[in-house]
Order: sequence, then structure tokens, then C-alpha cells
Amino acid sequence: MIKRVKNYFVNRKENNGNYEVRKHGGKEIIMEFALGAIAVVLAVVFRDQLETVISTVGSSFSDKINALFTSL
Repeated sequence: MIKRVKNYFVNRKENNGNYEVRKHGGKEIIMEFALGAIAVVLAVVFRDQLETVISTVGSSFSDKINALFTSL
């Protein structure tokens, strides 16, 4: 039993070095923020076109779903 406990702590100490903290994680956060900002700007600029696309797709889905259930 003592041998098991000793091996557990030895293995834990050896594996402890494998979980180092990454120090370059700030770059990913900045890139995600930049991509989000670009998406918001594009959504604002092309607001009218997005509205027409969404309404067209919504009406198309609605028509197809209604046709599916009325044909039964």
C-alpha cells in the first residue's frame, strides 16, 4: 500500500511539469475580438441586404413547410 501511494505521488510530480501555462494566449483573444468587430461592422454596413436575404429564406422555408403538410 505504501508503495502505491509513493508511486502515485512520484507520477503526479513527474506529470506536473506537463501542464505548463501558455503565455501567448493573448494573441488569440485579440484575433477573436477583431474578427467579431469585423462581423459587426459588416452586419451594420450590409443591414438592408441581410434583411432581404433573411426574409426571403424565411418565406421560402415557410412556403415549403406549408406545402409539405398540406399535401398529406
